[in-house]
Amino acid sequence: MKYFKKENEYISLEDYDLEYLSELGYVECEESEYKQKHNEGTLKSAKVGKIKELINSYNQAIKPYIIDTPDSEMLTWERQESEAKSYQVSKNPSDAPLLAKLAENRGVSLEVFANKVLEKSTLYREVSSKLIGKRQALEDRVKIATSLEEIEAIKWEEETEVSKAKSKSKKKS
Repeated sequence: MKYFKKENEYISLEDYDLEYLSELGYVECEESEYKQKHNEGTLKSAKVGKIKELINSYNQAIKPYIIDTPDSEMLTWERQESEAKSYQVSKNPSDAPLLAKLAENRGVSLEVFANKVLEKSTLYREVSSKLIGKRQALEDRVKIATSLEEIEAIKWEEETEVSKAKSKSKKKS
């Protein structure tokens, strides 16, 4: 087996035409140089793959909280929470115009609706902060990993925080 390089591209060939490879700009290199560069590329590729895997795992874990919610509604969550907090303090419907309309259209009192918004926003914040923090910590480990074995050992544990949070929430209800 012979090893060749051209700029940052490395190849290995058993059967080769040195003249043809030279015309293409390749020069022969040592096996150790080839293996080092090949391993660096493999490590980078493994890191990218692992980070994508972690993002997918995060998305699956957070999915139960957003699956039945349209994106346009999620865009209002921050405002709903802010209005609910304002309403809780003032008890004035004009401090919560979005919530007042949502509650009216839903056929529930503003008080009940504001409480539900705060309950759900607290639960979502608890779960999402745990899951985001977990994903970021695992990504940090991926970034500093120096071997494929280290990367492969990094796993998103399937014992879901979502399930724990949901069962806590149900016990409170």
